[in-house]
Formats: sequence, structure tokens, C-alpha cells
Amino acid sequence: IKLAEERISGYRNFCNKLWNASRFLFLTLEGYEGSCALEDCGERSMADRWILSRVNETCRQVNRCLEDYKFNDAASALYKFVWNEFCDWYIELSKARLQTQTGPGKRATQNVMAHVLETALRLLHPFMPFITEEIWQQLPKEGKSVMTAPFPRYDASRYDAEAETNMNFVMEAVSGVRNIRGEMNLNPGLSLNLLIKTKDQETAETVNRHAAYIKEAGKIGQLTAGPSVTKPPISASSVLDGMDIIVPLEGLMDFAEEKKRIEKELKKIEKDRIFLERKLSNQEFVKNAPSEVIEKDEQRRQALSEKQDKLFAHLKTVEQALKQS
Repeated sequence: IKLAEERISGYRNFCNKLWNASRFLFLTLEGYEGSCALEDCGERSMADRWILSRVNETCRQVNRCLEDYKFNDAASALYKFVWNEFCDWYIELSKARLQTQTGPGKRATQNVMAHVLETALRLLHPFMPFITEEIWQQLPKEGKSVMTAPFPRYDASRYDAEAETNMNFVMEAVSGVRNIRGEMNLNPGLSLNLLIKTKDQETAETVNRHAAYIKEAGKIGQLTAGPSVTKPPISASSVLDGMDIIVPLEGLMDFAEEKKRIEKELKKIEKDRIFLERKLSNQEFVKNAPSEVIEKDEQRRQALSEKQDKLFAHLKTVEQALKQS
């Protein structure tokens, strides 16, 4: 059985992620007198509607995989939903609503958050019986044990096409900003100004309609969107379907120092890449080495090549900024 220690660390990190998300939820439920069952207690936000649609889709995927005895695929679907959609997107987008609103709006989000976590725990229980039972017992639920609670089923009526389309738009825009942060080595917590050049006014209106979510998730200070938006000389951009994500960079970084850092990293990558090239071109090594070792080296060579390409693109942006500054 192939089992790497890195995978065990990943499982531990997932348990920590689930535990910390649950602790946050328990704090937000202070004063909440409802249950984990969905209630008509106020107008749901777009993020609320989206996560309800996504947990329903996850129910469909997990049930289908279990029926086909594809246990690994079922676990992967749950991992993706809990880590990415529930924790990284929904909880982050809901924090502002929970902190600034009172009354029906806040209660609606509390109810959705409790319902989605409780549903996820029931889905996860066959794979993670102990931690799910411990968390489930602290929720405002019905029943004595998550083990005897009914297993969640897919409900076609809960698919929300509008919410899914809108959230995909928001996530695409925010991912564009995050990619620029990573490529330009900008502090993840640094507030940025964002320009979005759209193909038409309709797309600009969509951006403005969801500006609060984009600003919250992308850590954006000022956001300007429209077909007439122009790209500043010193800026970085990411091209998406129907819009260009532009982040002005003037005053945000020392371009001369960043150029030195990139060139130093490129030299190290080139050295490592040449070493791997020689190693993999050695017929004696390829003939005698275990297949998993060769595969690992091939993957590392590919990763180095991709990183090298990204750094060259980043270097080009930095050099252009130096010429214009």
C-alpha cells in the first residue's frame, strides 16, 4: 500500500480546519435560539443561497460515489467542499454579515451556517467518526448521536442556478486578485485598489452588484469597474473571461529589490532544473531506479519549469515598472 507521510499531515490539517471552523461557528451562534434545520427566518444572502446549493450538490456526489463503491471519490468530494467552499469561501464571506448585521439577516446566516455544518458532519461521519461526533454533540441538533442521524440526500429543488452563477463570478474575480498577489509577492493582508476593465456595461453592473463580496474576500480598498477603465503604467493584470483584473502597483513595492529577489530565485531554479535534467537523462539511473522515484523527479522537473515561467513573467512586469518609475 502506497502511503506517504505527507498525506497523513494533510489529513491532520483537514481535521484542524474542520475543528477551527466549528469553533468559529459556535462563537457566531451565541444568542442563536434556532436549530440546525433550515428555517424561514430572514432574507438569505447570495452566499447563503450558494452554500446551500453546494452542500446539496455535495450530497449528490457523495451518495453516488458510495453507491458505486468509490469511497476515495466520496472522501475527495467532501474534502473539497469543507476546505474550499465552506471554510475558505463561505465562512470568510459571511463574517462581515455576522459582525455588522442584527435581526433577521444575521439569524438567516446563523441558521444556514449551522445547517450546512451539521449536514457536512453527517456526510463525513463514515470517514471520520470520532471528531464528527464530538462536534455534532455541541450543535443545536435533534437526536442522540450523529451515527443514528439520517444520511443526507440530494434534493433537486435546492439547486440554485442564479446563486451558483453569481458566486462563480465573484470567485473568479477574487482568484484573479489573489494570483496577482502571489505572482507579485505582495503581502496577503495588504489592502489593494482594484480596477476591472469589463467588455460591456452589463458586466460592470454585475461587478458593482457584488462589489462587497469582492472587496471582502480580495482585501480590496477601492474598486472601480467599467468598459472605460484604463490600465496604469505601473500595474499588474490578470485576463479573465469578459474582464481584465488590474492592480496598480505604484508605491506598493521596491521594484529594484524585487528584481534582485526574482533573479536570485531563477538562478536557484535553473541549477535544480539542470541537475534533474542530467539525472533523468542518465540511462543507468532510469533503468535501475524505482518507478515512483522517477515519477517524483519528473513531477519536480515539471513544477520547476512552471515556476520558472511564472517568475520570468513576473520579472518582465517588474522590469517594465522600473523603466516607467
